[in-house]
Amino acid sequence: MIIAETIIPTHPTLVQMIGFCISGFLLVMIVLYCQSVLTSLVGKCFMAFQKAKK
Repeated sequence: MIIAETIIPTHPTLVQMIGFCISGFLLVMIVLYCQSVLTSLVGKCFMAFQKAKK
């Protein structure tokens, strides 16, 4: 946590705050996209196993 504390300034400028918001938003969107891809692949695997059982 000490590393994160040194990266963020104590009194950020407006540009820095906007940059932190945008980078945080992009990080969340990338993680959600990866989770979506992973869960769709797992779903396709389950569907393939169900079709193989029939």
